[in-house]
Amino acid sequence: MGHEPLTKYVVLAVVILQLTAAFLLRHTHPLSWKFVAFAYVIGGTANHNLFLAIHEVTHNLAFKGLKANKMLAIIANLPIGIPYSITFKVSGPCVSIVQVLSTEVIGISFGTP
Repeated sequence: MGHEPLTKYVVLAVVILQLTAAFLLRHTHPLSWKFVAFAYVIGGTANHNLFLAIHEVTHNLAFKGLKANKMLAIIANLPIGIPYSITFKVSGPCVSIVQVLSTEVIGISFGTP
């Protein structure tokens, strides 16, 4: 295992796709069928791709160096709108909000140590 050199190119392509889509649809009404269809199909797929990419990048799998991975995570986070890429590892590796809430509030553990 190790870093995957193609990750950075995929992330940059998806970020450019998202920003281009936003630019092209800037004058389209948000409730029009064109906007909704594009947001659902293209935007949803691209956002999911970026969420997964940020997850991989926070494990330092895009570059060999830590700083380059952090920078790529910030760039991947740009189209999402909610800055979370740097704080992703704060609660530990691969711990989701659902896991934290289920453990703290309900007392159920889903694979967390």
